[in-house]
Amino acid sequence: MYLASLLLSNFRNYTHAEWKPHPSSNIIHGDNGRGKTNLLEAVYFLATTRSFRAGRDRELISWAATREPIPTARLEGEAVRGQQKLRLEVALMGRKEETAAGNAPSTGPVPLAGVTQRRIRLNGIPRTAADYAGQVNVVLFSSLDIEVIGGAPALRRRYLDDMKSQVDRHYFRALAAYNRVLEQRNHLLRLIQEERAAPDQLEFWDKELMDKGAYLARHRWALVQSVETLARPLHLALTSDAEELAIRYLPNIEGMAPSDDDQRLKGLFAARLRQFQPREIGAGMSLVGPHRDDINFIVNGTNLGTYGSRGQQRTLALSLKLAEARYLQAAVGDTPIVLLDDVLSELDSHRRRFILQALPEYGQVISTTTDLDRFEPSFLAAAKVFRVSAGEIAAE
Repeated sequence: MYLASLLLSNFRNYTHAEWKPHPSSNIIHGDNGRGKTNLLEAVYFLATTRSFRAGRDRELISWAATREPIPTARLEGEAVRGQQKLRLEVALMGRKEETAAGNAPSTGPVPLAGVTQRRIRLNGIPRTAADYAGQVNVVLFSSLDIEVIGGAPALRRRYLDDMKSQVDRHYFRALAAYNRVLEQRNHLLRLIQEERAAPDQLEFWDKELMDKGAYLARHRWALVQSVETLARPLHLALTSDAEELAIRYLPNIEGMAPSDDDQRLKGLFAARLRQFQPREIGAGMSLVGPHRDDINFIVNGTNLGTYGSRGQQRTLALSLKLAEARYLQAAVGDTPIVLLDDVLSELDSHRRRFILQALPEYGQVISTTTDLDRFEPSFLAAAKVFRVSAGEIAAE
């Protein structure tokens, strides 16, 4: 699998740029703040319809586009998967903030109130995000990966959800449905807290939460087991056989086990909802369900999320990302596109060499760097080097 071409129009700081990467190794070279990471973000967004940096879609639309009547960012690309060629398109239409007079300024950059429309097309045919998911698989290595280890539980859940959603559209749909149910249930809990609704109205939303939540919890646990199997030998190799890795899934549903079927899971879920109902009403939010799950990363008996050094956490993040790449490859039968956002600069020579030696087993690699000396001469000689400056891309 590889990306054959990419067109960026009003995406972040790219007003308009066309790029044709090499099918194997590509190095994006340039000073800080010139748009290297934005280019990787565009590739990632085109593949997944999600940004790995922005909290809201409106942040992806270039300031230059806010001068237009309808601010729009568009990504178009061609990808090759086996013998199949794919044409991909994602467009975001923004809405300007209104002035006190009720009209948005007609000139100059203005803040965007939000994105009013997402348009997704595959081979020219409109698609939903669920139908589009998994057409192109990507794995991103970035400095933010370390936050998966020691950051908030939501980041670890997102790591699992993003990986699974790339290979399983049923999971993608179930996750989206669960989040909609969670939003509606939280709204009802706030109404009950304010005595504007009765507690028995929770029965319908409890059932919906259990139906969709049990599915997510069961598949997440299976995914954690798969990732652990793949990451353990990688982590041993990265640490010269010094660190034994174990990954523990911590379900919010008390008493859950990997072998549980949906019926048992729903029973455990129902019991916990009954137990926590007074507390949920008091808090005005749902406290039970897979949106409260977590993962522990244990190395030589120590929880690295709590007690690991920065270096240990960085090494573990590399192990997890390499495991993700192997998981996707096994699941879809094709190699994912690998994106490296200046990660080599943070690694010692042993880990840098390990990563560079592992990369050729994947079809296409796109790396960013401020310093070409971070790459081994053999890797550099086989790669195509591009330079980015002020949102413009050119081959060196």
